[in-house]
Formats: sequence, structure tokens, C-alpha cells
Amino acid sequence: MWDGGRSFIADDKEAGVFNVTMTSVRYRDEDVYWCVIRQLGGDIKTRVQLKVSDTVTEVTPTDATMALNHD
Repeated sequence: MWDGGRSFIADDKEAGVFNVTMTSVRYRDEDVYWCVIRQLGGDIKTRVQLKVSDTVTEVTPTDATMALNHD
């Protein structure tokens, strides 16, 4: 597990997944972030755009996040 203050990363190697949690998100956190899985033969990269609003919404996994879980 990694704790960056307001960002936390935890992985489940058996399930082949990891979770990123951002807390106390601010408007200035709105940006493009990259998820990178380093592996032999080439890295897997996925662009993640964070948009911050006052409206509370529930986020569900997308096909892109599910694809990262496959070997």
C-alpha cells in the first residue's frame, strides 16, 4: 500500500487488481493522470481524466479499467 497524504494505492496481487483512492479532492486536482503497468515487452498505459464538480456521483469500472486486469 502507498499513502501519499490524499492519495492511496492498494493492490490485490492474487486478484490482479489495484485501487486508487483520492480524498479531499479539490478543483486544482482536475487534470490528466496516467495509470502505467510496467512489464517486460512494453508498458500498459491508460489515460485517466479527473474532473471535479460539486455534484456527488458514483463511479463504476469501465471497459478500460477491466482491460488492465487481464494478462
